[in-house]
Amino acid sequence: MSESKSFISKFLSIVVGVIGLHVGLVALHVFPVDFFTILKLDVVLLVLYAAGALIMAPGLMRHGESFVNRFLILTTVQMLAMMGVIAALAYVKLKGALEIGFHTVSVFLILLIIQSYFLVKNSNSTVDKDINKGE
Repeated sequence: MSESKSFISKFLSIVVGVIGLHVGLVALHVFPVDFFTILKLDVVLLVLYAAGALIMAPGLMRHGESFVNRFLILTTVQMLAMMGVIAALAYVKLKGALEIGFHTVSVFLILLIIQSYFLVKNSNSTVDKDINKGE
């Protein structure tokens, strides 16, 4: 399996696991927030990170400035999209918007850390392979 397909499958399985855990905890009333609103927002997160993985996967084979530019643009777009969703929640004055926003941002940050780790790890592995080819 190529490195980009491996990255996509590993990363998306972790994303689905984290989001599934969050939805499960909300469904079991561990967190007292509206289930259907959290479910909708978690689907938005899933789409956001799945699209990000598909955009970044081909860039793993590139090095240097190209990878850094893709990474920074992806992170910025994801953050702006998430903040736009949170702003929309506040604008419509949804009941419990503060708690729902906190949950959504928390899951977003956890997934952002995991995404950054996987991208840097895979980028470093391709650099190591190129260094070993040169020897």
